[in-house]
Amino acid sequence: MQAGRAVNEEHGNRKAGFFAPLPRRLIWILVLAFLLRLTLLIPALAHPERALAPDSESYFAYARAILQGQGWDYPGAMRTPVYPVFLALGSLVFGEQPAPFVALQILIGVGVVFLTFLLGRGLFDQDTGLLAAILLAVSAESITHSFYLLSESLFTLFLLLSTWMLWRGLNRPGWIPPLLAGSFLGLGILTRPMAAYFPFLVFLVLFLDKTSLPGRIRKAALFLAGIVLIVLPWIIRNGTVVGIPTVSTISQYNLLYYNAASLEAGRNDRLESDVRNELSDRLDQMLADRGLPETEANLARAEGDLAREIILADPIRYAWVHLKSDLNNFLPDTDLLEIWGLTMDQRGTLDVLKQQGLLAAVRHYFGGSPWMIGLLVPVIFILGLVYLGWAAGSIRVVLTRQVYPFLFLNLPIAYFMLLPGSPSNPRFRVPVMPYFCLMAAFGLLFLWRQIKLKGKRP
Repeated sequence: MQAGRAVNEEHGNRKAGFFAPLPRRLIWILVLAFLLRLTLLIPALAHPERALAPDSESYFAYARAILQGQGWDYPGAMRTPVYPVFLALGSLVFGEQPAPFVALQILIGVGVVFLTFLLGRGLFDQDTGLLAAILLAVSAESITHSFYLLSESLFTLFLLLSTWMLWRGLNRPGWIPPLLAGSFLGLGILTRPMAAYFPFLVFLVLFLDKTSLPGRIRKAALFLAGIVLIVLPWIIRNGTVVGIPTVSTISQYNLLYYNAASLEAGRNDRLESDVRNELSDRLDQMLADRGLPETEANLARAEGDLAREIILADPIRYAWVHLKSDLNNFLPDTDLLEIWGLTMDQRGTLDVLKQQGLLAAVRHYFGGSPWMIGLLVPVIFILGLVYLGWAAGSIRVVLTRQVYPFLFLNLPIAYFMLLPGSPSNPRFRVPVMPYFCLMAAFGLLFLWRQIKLKGKRP
């Protein structure tokens, strides 16, 4: 009986429902998450320009077109529609002042912390869910990206909702959870198009279900139907209006001007900015040789062709450069310093990081104020704790053969952390921080129990 209790305590109560009564401690965690993010309203009100990242204007441009009734025929497919719709609806009420949008994203961030608890309780147990919620509540990247008018907060919400519904669909009969899981992921794809290939990994999880083959096929079909219902109209719209049936043309742009450019720069020991200018000239020449006008569709196709030509000429080196760049996603987030005005206009740090290494990038970023590194000590400590717990938790679920927790948490991490390549930075970690924190909470609790057991031994 004691052994049975120990197993249940370690691995969690799998039968705990998602809508079981909420513990009081969760309320305090949500209050903490809210208050930490609420401080961002101070710089949002005093310095609203800091909330506007370089990409923010392109989202607002599409939002304005939506408000003017030109959302469908807006001549562009680089930005997907969900975040511009969010901005358009907010602009109807608040105008384009950043502070109200920051407030809305703060509430979204608190909702993500709540969902992280629910998923942790479902996958493991209540204690794991609570610790995961605490880790996410205080994580710097999750806090700072409530501030910037970028799509991360909304995308994280959709991604986590999809995972939550997927887990419910695997544990209960019915057609609604898998359909909603696909629909939420479809909304996520139309928020950040880099998620477009993630459904292929989700299918692996669906077909590991222990139900009959017809049951697995039905769930996979419902999941796919949810995605198609959301995404297909947008693809049709892009084919009709822009001339290319795609989720977004930004993927081809990034492939050429970031990943292929990074390969060329490293191979020839040149600055990426110089390589990008050269690639732009080559692109113009390619369109001229083909006798094609410079439309977005033609540019996207030519960008993809030129990028593949460069990458396939040296695929092994490209794989090395790509994976090496992905390590930047694991670095501590420093945006809190910029939000509060302690570091400003420190551009070019990413180029220094790629060419000269981490120490040179740190010196470049902090300039003549190295003392500010001390302000990041809590951030670095919490992130290190999360990484430690994530590693321990991943090893533990493998050793105990907990297939679903491993796949549900580590597949999103692998996909979103390894896909970006050259443009990698801590911003790409934001959508998967809930997954890091969930696995970290499981690992840290296991380590703590082991320490307690050793302490009790004579």
